[in-house]
Amino acid sequence: MKTLCNTYSINGNAITMSGVNVPTSQILLIADATQGSILYQIGGTPPSSYTQGTNSILTLAGSPTITNSDLLAIYYDNGINPYNPPTVVGLSGVLPSGSNYIGYTNPDLSGGTGVIINANTGSYVVNTTNYSTLGFQSVPTNVSAGTINIEGSIDGSTWLATSYVSLTNGASATSYAATSNPTVGQINTSAIKAIRFRANGLTGTTPFQVAFVVNQSSATSNVMLDNSLPVGYNLIGKIQPTDPSGNLITIKPALTAAGTGDTAEVVALSPNSPLPPGNNNIGITNYPTGNISFSGVTINTGTAMVFPASTAIKMFAFQNLSTGTVYISNQNPALSGNSMNYAPGQGYEFPVVPQNALYASATINSAAGVIWYA
Repeated sequence: MKTLCNTYSINGNAITMSGVNVPTSQILLIADATQGSILYQIGGTPPSSYTQGTNSILTLAGSPTITNSDLLAIYYDNGINPYNPPTVVGLSGVLPSGSNYIGYTNPDLSGGTGVIINANTGSYVVNTTNYSTLGFQSVPTNVSAGTINIEGSIDGSTWLATSYVSLTNGASATSYAATSNPTVGQINTSAIKAIRFRANGLTGTTPFQVAFVVNQSSATSNVMLDNSLPVGYNLIGKIQPTDPSGNLITIKPALTAAGTGDTAEVVALSPNSPLPPGNNNIGITNYPTGNISFSGVTINTGTAMVFPASTAIKMFAFQNLSTGTVYISNQNPALSGNSMNYAPGQGYEFPVVPQNALYASATINSAAGVIWYA
């Protein structure tokens, strides 16, 4: 069955295909997507050499135009008969006890060992199409200096620095020391076509090299739960509350009194903030100063004035003490339709302090009431 080789490395004319262990008769096509050319196809010009193994190496004949960072499409026949399907569990069968996978869930792609960068300008390209996470491990041999830069590409030809998460300490970076032994990391590859590990300033004692092992998964996870958070306070997400004026709200130390212009969210009246000396209003008291006057009135069915016009009073209230209904209005006559109607026993304060004379009438004669004002 025709299969795409996703992991490979290029060194001059030699192409190492990771995990491809088939004879040369099963290497179908090698195309250079970066250069737009066919490098090798079965039935065409034979390769200069071919070494079959766990990671087979094909050396191109002639002098093809190819660089170590080119993105290749490599197809080969893996020898599997597609018409020989795997055994399935019948609908009448019973699944075994424990956890069971039904269908193909979370496919992983495991790269082979021995994918090597062994030149100062060498690189290792991994095709990440349809995968979300790439895990890698690199092990140097005889390397004394240099870095490995991690780069990603959307189109397969333009490379920009991207970051990885170290699985040993949880730190994130776009490169690491090539001398680190080993380096184990994870890269988020969602919507990225390829990842390139590029050597920079790689030196050492000949032969020196950096060997890679990679594993890809369709699951995305760069949050390492086995790495503890640093000691002290840690911010997960951005929390930055502000007051209505746009000032950043601060946190006051414990048992600290509130002050004028305080930007902290504190209760202004707290056990740690003593009241100032003298008289203090707690809440809105807004009652008039001076004495409140009371006046009993008798109201008949005919309209009569019960309170004269005044601009000096600050509050006015009335209560009906009779068994009839009392009408109070600033109009004469006081009728049900133009008055405040007081049922038997009802009383309340006027929402608007009257300044005109008030008139009253009742549904019965000698209806008793009481007025209080200040």
